[in-house]
Amino acid sequence: MIKATSVELPTHYTPVGKSLPDIGKTVKCFMSNGTETKGHRYENPFRGGWMTMYANGLYANQIWSGITVLGWKEIN
Repeated sequence: MIKATSVELPTHYTPVGKSLPDIGKTVKCFMSNGTETKGHRYENPFRGGWMTMYANGLYANQIWSGITVLGWKEIN
């Protein structure tokens, strides 16, 4: 595990403070509430820059929920 703020990132996740995936590339995301989901980064820093998938399959901007992306990894 890698320490990222107060939440532990699972092995093989890259902290967002270390590097970011390419714009629009879908990756696996580890969220600040301890969940894992798919998401992608987009080019709008004023809206958080991440869209992540909820359980119902819809993508939503995480800035509205207060949940943030802490780490990411490639999807195999």
